[in-house]
Amino acid sequence: MLVRRSALDRIGGMAAIRGCVIDDCDLAGEIAKEGKIWLGLADSSRSIRGYDGLSGIWNMVARTAYVQLNHSPLLLAGTVLGMVFLYLLPPVSLIAGIFQQDLAVMAFGAAGTALMTVLYVPILQYFGLRPWRTFLLPGLACLYSLMTISSAIRHHRGQGGAWKGRSYRAPPTDHGDVP
Repeated sequence: MLVRRSALDRIGGMAAIRGCVIDDCDLAGEIAKEGKIWLGLADSSRSIRGYDGLSGIWNMVARTAYVQLNHSPLLLAGTVLGMVFLYLLPPVSLIAGIFQQDLAVMAFGAAGTALMTVLYVPILQYFGLRPWRTFLLPGLACLYSLMTISSAIRHHRGQGGAWKGRSYRAPPTDHGDVP
């Protein structure tokens, strides 16, 4: 993340995000309150942070997902339902429609699956990946949903925001959660 010194000074420096779990997003949010930000993809950027397989990715997502939902059970439920509706329902409907020989269910499933595929292909092409990977979306959405639920469970067990051997306590929220 590149930040102009003047923008950092306007928000009070790094003290403005002290204690934040998702520091880069919180920094962008603080700067956006004071002026414009630009968010884009960079072709030549590479992450130096390594993740050891699925468990490393799971822990990274579980550390921050519930924070992004402001520790809200309502937002968690909406997110999981949205993921089911957008990514799981279309292919399941397509398959069910085929097996039940129900043209309406099959058409709904086919339309949803086609829309999901068409919308995802450009990002795959941007990263030089083959379009067949769109068929992984339902499984990946299921995994991401489980990671997000895991994030909420960790938070409610007092283990939310665990990173590099430390756990960060969440500030109290408007919906009655107590850290």
